[in-house]
Amino acid sequence: AETIPVDEFSKCFTSRPGKPWNGTLYLFPIWVVGVFVRYFVLMPARFFILALATAVAFMSIALIQLTVASESKRLAIEAHVLTVYAQAWVMSWSGVVRYHGSRPKRGAGQVYVANHTSMIDYILLLCVHPFSVVGQLHGG
Repeated sequence: AETIPVDEFSKCFTSRPGKPWNGTLYLFPIWVVGVFVRYFVLMPARFFILALATAVAFMSIALIQLTVASESKRLAIEAHVLTVYAQAWVMSWSGVVRYHGSRPKRGAGQVYVANHTSMIDYILLLCVHPFSVVGQLHGG
């Protein structure tokens, strides 16, 4: 292997090790407060919102199954419950979502295809309107 000659010009491109920003006396208390708020206030609140939304969604769907006789009404109410549940998921992430434009009109025999979607993509779409999803297992 060749050795790279060390000269004055190549010294310009060496990085200096950074100093820890939270090691100073005046920034350390602010950093500790930020860690406390992030991990002991916000994260438990997010988990609580998510757990509460999950419990309410499951109980609501079970109650709807038992009480609503009309299938069309039951499906419409369940779709609304799922939409609210997806909005609670996004709220637990502290997400703010803005949808631009209008939703495409549905037509007979119409299919929308989205490649490489994740569960997050589906939850964001479910916040607007319940969609049907078909998954395919493949080797990569």
